[in-house]
Amino acid sequence: MRAYEAMIVLVPTLDEAALEAAIERYSGVITDQGGQVTHVDRWGRRRLAYEIDGHRDAFYVLISFSAEPGSTAELERVLRISEGVLRFVVALQVATKRPAPEPAAAPAEAPTADATASAAPEEPEAAPVAETAVATPGEDPGTPGN
Repeated sequence: MRAYEAMIVLVPTLDEAALEAAIERYSGVITDQGGQVTHVDRWGRRRLAYEIDGHRDAFYVLISFSAEPGSTAELERVLRISEGVLRFVVALQVATKRPAPEPAAAPAEAPTADATASAAPEEPEAAPVAETAVATPGEDPGTPGN
């Protein structure tokens, strides 16, 4: 089984009982298809970024579930034909794993106190600055100081 998330945006005109009934209906579709609902997160009523079907607010619900690949088609079909659904998306959860830190390389040999004192880092020498002559209009750039 794979882990999925369904984000459902419902109309704001639903009362609490109708909202719970809708969530139970969608959870029931998941379990009927052999899936298992792992978590239902009710985000509540939130402001939409733009107006959808005359609504400026909506109820957001996030359902996390595990199901077989291809079994999400029935959930998407039910969400598509439901009257109270403004928008929805069903996505595969991607587990983000941090790469294991690579073990630090062991130092080759610890320098002795005498070796560190004699091997002081040298200061880099400054590169000589070349003088450049700037020619004014009408002068020959090859002859400096005309």
